[in-house]
Amino acid sequence: PSSPGTFTLQLDASSDSFGARVSRSTEVSFSTQSCTYVVTPTQLGVAASSGQATVSVNTQAGCPWTATSNVGWITVSSGSSGIGSGSVSLSIAANSSAQSRTGTVTVAGQTVTVSQAGAAAGPALAVAPTELQFTWSLGGPTPAPQTIQVTSTTGATLNWTASVTAGWIEISPASGNTPASRSVTLNPTG
Repeated sequence: PSSPGTFTLQLDASSDSFGARVSRSTEVSFSTQSCTYVVTPTQLGVAASSGQATVSVNTQAGCPWTATSNVGWITVSSGSSGIGSGSVSLSIAANSSAQSRTGTVTVAGQTVTVSQAGAAAGPALAVAPTELQFTWSLGGPTPAPQTIQVTSTTGATLNWTASVTAGWIEISPASGNTPASRSVTLNPTG
């Protein structure tokens, strides 16, 4: 049966064995139930690190259900199927990308959406100002040095080394740890 209800099946059996005809009938009744499923939560937000999450399935006794992941970074670690109410345990792999990601798991025919944060960006160097302007006239004095600040975007101490591709610019000293102030000198005749 494809819909809930009570159904009757009548069986007739007869035999012509031994010259006598015997007829028997039996009535068999069975009923089906309608299953409704409540899956909670249907939205999960998780950190970038690996972890576990649990989804609950509430339904009537005797109602079957399954749970399957639709992405490779989420696995159903327990509760991949059940009858009646139960729970599903999900194992979520770490997200090493800085980009967040979203995946789904199908539980009892319903979609559970898992949103995972991106990994925290590591420290990066920042230089300010990003542009220096020197004014010099042929035969005139060398322009005054200008200062740049080298810092870390997260406040962490970072080692750094500067390289100059033009022989007429000098950064002194050309390496160090953040935070640092460095002098940029122009040598127009260099």
